[in-house]
Amino acid sequence: MTGVAQFQPMLTQSSAINDTGTLMNDILTDYNLYVRPAIDLNETIYVSMGLSILSVKQYDEREGTLSLIAVLKLSWYDIRMWWDPALYGNIKEILIGYDKVWVPDLYCVNSAVTFLPVGTKTERVRYNHTGYALFAPGSLFTVSCAGNMEKYPFDSQNCHISFNAWNYNTEEVSLLKEFDKIDLTSFAGNNMWAIGETRVGYEIYPNGLQLDFFMEIKRKSRFVTVKYMERQSQRPQKLRKWSDEFMSSAFKAVKSGQMTKRSASKTFGVPRMTLSDRVNGKVPHKAKMGVKTALNADEESAHVSYIFYMANRGFPFSIQQVIGFAWCIAKEHGKEKVFTKPGPSRK
Repeated sequence: MTGVAQFQPMLTQSSAINDTGTLMNDILTDYNLYVRPAIDLNETIYVSMGLSILSVKQYDEREGTLSLIAVLKLSWYDIRMWWDPALYGNIKEILIGYDKVWVPDLYCVNSAVTFLPVGTKTERVRYNHTGYALFAPGSLFTVSCAGNMEKYPFDSQNCHISFNAWNYNTEEVSLLKEFDKIDLTSFAGNNMWAIGETRVGYEIYPNGLQLDFFMEIKRKSRFVTVKYMERQSQRPQKLRKWSDEFMSSAFKAVKSGQMTKRSASKTFGVPRMTLSDRVNGKVPHKAKMGVKTALNADEESAHVSYIFYMANRGFPFSIQQVIGFAWCIAKEHGKEKVFTKPGPSRK
């Protein structure tokens, strides 16, 4: 009896495999994946569509592109995939390769990289014995999304990803939105970007109906300031230091006519422009080195470096953006109170 009991699960498993193989052979016999699963030519196939965003990989301000990993949830009915579970070992669901059955030819129409149908040969479609089909292809989508950097680093960008059943008109295949918003329940988060409001809309074009998934991505300004401060703190500082004594000696040498500003600067090791300001009366000649500022040297260096960085990428800062970024750095380090409300001025 023990031997029979041990062998029984193997018999059951073998029967299940045989039933599955028989079912697949039966339903795929004479199946044409290039024909819509419609009872007649006038029937419309309705495809429900939802979008789930898993992560935001990158937003490229200069190229105006957004890269994200997302999964589409597509469902429809295929009458050729109906079967009686009682005839096949009570099997109620089955998985079949994407390349063996009909699927709607969906294209990401605002892709910034390629224009290919969604889905790969390695993916599969799940069928219920009622003919209900569920297909959930995932991919890295890179779409066009023009940026607006006016409020950087407190900016948000409005982007969308659009899909169209390119080879069918609306009478043949019609896309339906599953939900009014994008599914963010599996969103892994991003250090630089957060996703705000989302919505789903549609447009009708001559080549079919298009579903648009709109999203607002918000930049995390804290990440920008902290990250840039970390980079700048690792760089050697080129701030030229000098003593009051040497500056006084250089000042006297120039005023007495013994040296030029250039030679005095080199001889006494003081900044030539700083010396020139004192000689020309722009700054009292006994003024101490430097002035009290809201940002320290490292913070100011980070500020200037990022302004040049953005300018080199094609996004020069306006005066208001320069002021706003200084305020952001100060706030990050608890110094916002040193500015007069509501923030730093142009002076």
